[in-house]
Amino acid sequence: MQNTDIGWAHHTFSPWKSCCKVSEGCKNCYAEPLSFKFWGVRFGPNEPRIPMSDGYWKQLARWDRAAAKLGEQHRVFVASMCDVFDDQGIESERKRLCDIIRTTPNLIYMILTKRSENIAQMLPQDLQGASNVWLGVSVELQKWTVRIEHLLAVPAVVHFVSYEPILGSVDFTPYFARGLNWLIAGGESGKNHRPMFYPSFHWACQQAIEAGCALYVKQDSGPEDGMQGRIPDDLWAYTQHPA
Repeated sequence: MQNTDIGWAHHTFSPWKSCCKVSEGCKNCYAEPLSFKFWGVRFGPNEPRIPMSDGYWKQLARWDRAAAKLGEQHRVFVASMCDVFDDQGIESERKRLCDIIRTTPNLIYMILTKRSENIAQMLPQDLQGASNVWLGVSVELQKWTVRIEHLLAVPAVVHFVSYEPILGSVDFTPYFARGLNWLIAGGESGKNHRPMFYPSFHWACQQAIEAGCALYVKQDSGPEDGMQGRIPDDLWAYTQHPA
């Protein structure tokens, strides 16, 4: 049961639509053109965040029941069309999400953000370290490892990093030693994607393997920049989730 092409999740969920760019990794945001194409929603610092319908929210309870019936926990990527910890996010919808997290124990909420400085104040204390909340940050360049510092300051059963798009080499080693549990790594997708620098990708994977950290190799770069096919089979074999 899966409603997303994202290989490390069963489902995707967003409490609202719209966001704004905050760093280099946002340049070719996939959500921005999709939101405008299908819903006429614009992204930007002065654009309104648009709440989802009640019908959309009901999916979470259905997914929880389905997972319970199978005796499983299913992973939900939050959020594909926004950032839960956006300063301009809708507070009532953020609270609604938190309330539902508390009542859907068969779903694991994998909350990914680029606004790591807001995690501690925006995520309620009782959900910090909750068994069904995994917290992650996007890191595309070494300078954004500050997000990992913020991340590790907040309790979570799993702390993870999405190293995508890979725009430069990043030293993750100090963070594996401090409790970073999972590294997702891959190239940028989409017709305007930027080429992935393969040595940086390979180095990050080796760091994770040597540290005994779970590694998920997500995707190659595009064929037109000569990168596709340069990920060796032994790295493609890594499709791990944290135990």
